Amino acid sequence: MSENDNKEGVASEETTTDEKNLREANLQRADLYGADLWRTNLREADLGHANLREANLGEANLELARMDRANLRNAKLFKANLNFADLTWANLRGADLYKADLSEARGLSEAILPEGWREALEAAGLI
Repeated sequence: MSENDNKEGVASEETTTDEKNLREANLQRADLYGADLWRTNLREADLGHANLREANLGEANLELARMDRANLRNAKLFKANLNFADLTWANLRGADLYKADLSEARGLSEAILPEGWREALEAAGLI
């Protein structure tokens, strides 16, 4: 798959007309400040060091995504699937994680979390 194929968001059999497909996209260090990525398939995407500040990632599939050191400050992650995502040193301060699936997410103990979330995740046994 070429780099252009990853970024064009061409619909596949697995997506609906409301979904964008960036599966396995290399978006490392990309500046996606304020991007509308609602319901985007970012499964296995490389978002390491990416700027996703204030991005809308609501209902996005980020399963197995590499998001180490990503800036997700004030990002909307409502109902996002972060199952097995690598969040090592990711900045999630101010992020909306309501109903986000963080089960099996990696690196949560090193991530910069919204106020009160560290205690909640510890209580739930996720870190």
